[in-house]
Amino acid sequence: MPIAFVYINAEPNGKKEVLEKLRAIPEVKYSYEVDGIYDIIAKVEAKSLGDLTDTISERIKKIDRIRYCVEQIAIEE
Repeated sequence: MPIAFVYINAEPNGKKEVLEKLRAIPEVKYSYEVDGIYDIIAKVEAKSLGDLTDTISERIKKIDRIRYCVEQIAIEE
């Protein structure tokens, strides 16, 4: 099962809203507000690599109040 970690920067005062929307996406297995360069880290799992990249590009990156995000696809567990 393909897995990606998505590192997100949210607009000021937008973290809670972004987290709520992330947690409503079934492929997002975990999401955490973090301190540091990024505001939120999410673990995303899907049935196929295509589904994984679609979830990231079509659902996560289109969430309002996200400034930008970077994803890393896990190669091996």
